[in-house]
Amino acid sequence: MAVIVLLAVAAVALLVGYPIAEYFVDAKNLRRFPAPSVAGLTDLWALRYHWTNTRYKAIHQAHARLGPIVRIQPHHISFTDPRALRDIYGHGSPIMKSNYYDNVAGEYHDVANATDRADHSRKRRFMSHIFSQKQVLNMEEVINVNLANFVKAMDQRLGQDIDIRYWFNLFTYDAISSLSFGHSFDFLGQGNDQTLAQNPDGSTYPIRVVKTFHDAVTYASFMGHARPGLSRFIRFFFSAIRSSSVKASKDFGAMCLYRATQRIQSGKGDRADFLSKLQEPPKAGIEPMPFGELVAETGILLNAGNDTTASGLTNTLWLLAKHPHTLDKLRAELDTLMDRDMIQPDFNMLMAAPYLRACIDESLRLRPPVAIGLPRVTPPEGSTICGEFIPGGVTVSAPILELHRHPSLFSNPDVYNPERWFDEKELPNLREYVQPFSIGGRACIGRNLAMIELTKVIATVVNRYEVELCNKEEELGMIERFNMNPADCYVRLTPRAR
Repeated sequence: MAVIVLLAVAAVALLVGYPIAEYFVDAKNLRRFPAPSVAGLTDLWALRYHWTNTRYKAIHQAHARLGPIVRIQPHHISFTDPRALRDIYGHGSPIMKSNYYDNVAGEYHDVANATDRADHSRKRRFMSHIFSQKQVLNMEEVINVNLANFVKAMDQRLGQDIDIRYWFNLFTYDAISSLSFGHSFDFLGQGNDQTLAQNPDGSTYPIRVVKTFHDAVTYASFMGHARPGLSRFIRFFFSAIRSSSVKASKDFGAMCLYRATQRIQSGKGDRADFLSKLQEPPKAGIEPMPFGELVAETGILLNAGNDTTASGLTNTLWLLAKHPHTLDKLRAELDTLMDRDMIQPDFNMLMAAPYLRACIDESLRLRPPVAIGLPRVTPPEGSTICGEFIPGGVTVSAPILELHRHPSLFSNPDVYNPERWFDEKELPNLREYVQPFSIGGRACIGRNLAMIELTKVIATVVNRYEVELCNKEEELGMIERFNMNPADCYVRLTPRAR
């Protein structure tokens, strides 16, 4: 008993004493940067806001009070100086992905969480030709089929109060599953997001995908932002108490296992899909992906082609409904291109609708689907960011939401104003600093697919329906898991007057 007590005391002393000693020794000279509350001492300040999905608010308040460079964890410096975007994420930057991505990875890394440059480069060779604009446009008919299914589902619910965010999630899951596996989840036909997951022994069980994914991402983001030792403890503790978050993470992985297994066992279909392309090395001399890696990449296919797009669709439609004059102007533009009954507009045709693109781009600026400062780590020799030398091994980030709303870059930055995209004075900063899909070699691989779906769906919905917000006076909440998801968004759709 005495030994157990001594071990407990030693553990507490280590957990409390080591951060304090590290803080005052300050080997990396990070105390020169201001920190909110106890953020310079412990990860707990940041983890609290990760767990409550309000990190973006805490980061905004910290920078508003303390300035453009803030220490938000003992080894994490956040920058809102616009120069940080290129310094941290730009092409040629020596700054790499941090151990956040190792913390959230499973047995196999996927293209999004691979930290090793060579491994990421190999994976990106597989992925880049899949998500190129040419390849996605070659599969536009698959998107059209799912868009028609979405319209059918909306027509069946005219005049009803519906959570459009949920229905956009069903559409994006159906679209990416069709593109990835050759057949759809058929969530739109079912009217819900229930599908099967697979245990290691081959048995299956039902799950609800949208909530499962969101719970899993909350857990992963919370665990990922802790330092490795604390991250391992969190994983052990949550597993020991049988947390629903751990179950959600396992369930989503089991669903990916089921979908990958079913697709591979069925053999090639009539057309090439994303998973079949991943099974084929992009060129000679590259080894095929093992099955476990294919399962990991299945998860990123479903993520890259789903959650951020559904968020972008919801935010854009909500902002248009909140700004009737903007919506009227957009409809006037679309009326020159689309018949009222057109439900599968050609993307190339919609390229001739610059105001549509401005409405979407402005939504992505004001409410980016990823608002977080994506964590990176300085190389061993250190790096200079915004004129400040940061020693090696320090996590750094530049929160996208703060840059997108930076008052030195944009006029009235908190206002939804698509007209700013036609202002020659604002356009250079918009092109340089509005980066909802990040920049550089680690930018989002699904951005071409996202823009095609955003363009086609928004054009179809505003052309076909009147959109009434059920809660006109309320702001649409934002929930930061890893992605920035809008809260439930209830609307009533009715046929647009001819």
